[in-house]
Amino acid sequence: MTIAIDIDGMLDRFADFFEVSIPAWQKAGIKVGIITGRAYEDKDTIIAILAKVGLKMDFMFFKPDLFTDKNIPNGVWKGIICRLVNIDLLFDDMEHNNPAVITDFAQIVTHTQILTPINYQTHPDAEGKTTSEYAEEMLKLIEAKLKG
Repeated sequence: MTIAIDIDGMLDRFADFFEVSIPAWQKAGIKVGIITGRAYEDKDTIIAILAKVGLKMDFMFFKPDLFTDKNIPNGVWKGIICRLVNIDLLFDDMEHNNPAVITDFAQIVTHTQILTPINYQTHPDAEGKTTSEYAEEMLKLIEAKLKG
C-alpha cells in the first residue's frame, strides 16, 4: 500500500494525527510520502520541518515549474502523480473541497481513494445557503412538527 499526504490544509492542519500515524504505517510496510502543489524550491524547508517532528517521507513530489507556468491545476497535477505512482490513499483537502479540483482529479485517476476534511460552511448553494443552514432549518421544522 502507498499513502500520499498533501501539506497545506492537511499535514499542517492535522499534524498530531500524522506524527503518530506515519511512523506506524511505515513500520507496517506502507510507503508514505508527500504530494503537494508547492514549488520544488520549498523542498528543503519541508524536509527541515518534518525532521523537527521526527518524520521521514518515502517520497516527495512538488509541482514542477512547467505545470505552474502553464497554469495546470493542482487537481490535474495530483491526479497524474497518483496515477503514475499508483497511490492507494491520498489525504488532501482538495483546495478546501473545490469541486473543480476534485473533478479534475477524478477524471485522471480512479484507483486512488481520497480522504478529505469537508467544510460545508464555505460552500453556499445557488440560494446562498450552506448545508449547515439547511440542517438548522430542518431541525426547527421537525421540532415544531413534534411539538404540535
